[in-house]
Amino acid sequence: MKTWTAILLLAACALLLAQVPAVNTGTATYPASGTIMVGQNNLSEVATPATARTNLGLGTAATQSAASFGLVANPLSQFAATTSAQLRGLLSDEIGSGGALFAGAPVANINGAAPAPLTATSSTIGGSLLTVGTPVTTTVTVTGATTSQGCSASPSAGNALIAGTTVDCYVSAANTVTLRLTGIIATTPASQTYKVTVQ
Repeated sequence: MKTWTAILLLAACALLLAQVPAVNTGTATYPASGTIMVGQNNLSEVATPATARTNLGLGTAATQSAASFGLVANPLSQFAATTSAQLRGLLSDEIGSGGALFAGAPVANINGAAPAPLTATSSTIGGSLLTVGTPVTTTVTVTGATTSQGCSASPSAGNALIAGTTVDCYVSAANTVTLRLTGIIATTPASQTYKVTVQ
């Protein structure tokens, strides 16, 4: 009886062992040293940092010091010195909201105040016979004048307008006024300067 029991036990063990998967006795393969990154090394294993930065879309920004970047909390003094001419060149409308005015900018009416007129004195004009209806002209530099502004002219130094003549002006280009002296009769006006006013 014991013999048969032993035989049955052996048969049962053989049956169980036949169902156990075969064990892989081969050699495990691990990545070669230097091909994996270790967290505690803080990315020092990266072969080409510049290429890695490019792949991450960082460009050269990652290598700049904090002083190379502007901070919202800091005033404009954190940037390199800027001249007024450079600043004006960046403004699309220097007399718009906020009224940033520069020398040479158009005259503006700020806070309801009457705009100051622009004035200049011409070179001498006249001294020769005028042909009726044909003006003698000269140009006058008036810094800040624009072609949208009006212009008036009169003899300078309080002199009276020569009889038989008219004088007028207009802004012919930015910062430039054209002065016209016209004879309404054949006359020879005295040579004198004229004051032009742009407003």
